Amino acid sequence: AEKTLDIYLENAKRPFLRLNTSHLKSLDVTSLPQIFFMHIPKTAGTSFNEFMRMHVPSETYENHIEKYKEREYPALAQDNSYLAGHLPIEQIKKYFVLSDFELYSIVRNPHKHLHSHLNWLKGMAAHHGTNFLKRHNDDVQGLVTKIDALDFANIQQVGDFVATLKGFELNFFDNCQTRYFLDYKPQKVSPDDFRNTLENISLFKHIGLTEEYDRFKRYITATYSLPETLMSSSFNKAMHGSLYNHTSPAIREVLNPLIETDILLYDHIKEEFKDH
Repeated sequence: AEKTLDIYLENAKRPFLRLNTSHLKSLDVTSLPQIFFMHIPKTAGTSFNEFMRMHVPSETYENHIEKYKEREYPALAQDNSYLAGHLPIEQIKKYFVLSDFELYSIVRNPHKHLHSHLNWLKGMAAHHGTNFLKRHNDDVQGLVTKIDALDFANIQQVGDFVATLKGFELNFFDNCQTRYFLDYKPQKVSPDDFRNTLENISLFKHIGLTEEYDRFKRYITATYSLPETLMSSSFNKAMHGSLYNHTSPAIREVLNPLIETDILLYDHIKEEFKDH
């Protein structure tokens, strides 16, 4: 009979991870190259980081490297075989030697991605007055309050929200997946910026889709001869229901300016890596 090893988080009733023990002896972490995962928020990146944590020695694993100062990046690159963080390709190219790493990322259906991002920020309002919210700067706290007050059933109100976004707010909601693949920081992303992403996309060994996350994991395990793992849940998910029906033509029309270039990006990546 097949034997498995269940790993539980503290106080959990269900296993966080299930390993097929027949694969354990075949795992050779020394065979892994240096991997850099460009983590775009709300794309299943947190789940992928946890997946890779199971396969990389803890002393050579580092995620959320955006929390470090830039002068610390060379040491991180020297000491770790797996790096991940919310760094756009512009910064990765600036501070790391790309030829030293195999680059990966995940993108998500733009309609679902924008909804998830809005939903996550709205969920932060439940932490009003707590240390969790206070850890974020005043601009972010103000944005959370703004999202919390928005009635997504009111199409006019949502349209006004989209039309009046400015400054740092655009970095949160305006084609933010495309922004990760750009060599510069436009105030407002336009379809013309899509051309700049193409050369940068070619730097990646593989870019997965959130909607095909299991397929992406299978690619990683097959590429590096890693043992198969069964993870029982996703991470960093919104804690409440949906804000709106992202398939509604009316809501799609008013939100389209925030994802029109992301749609071009997603469709291109889906086609480019379909045979991986």
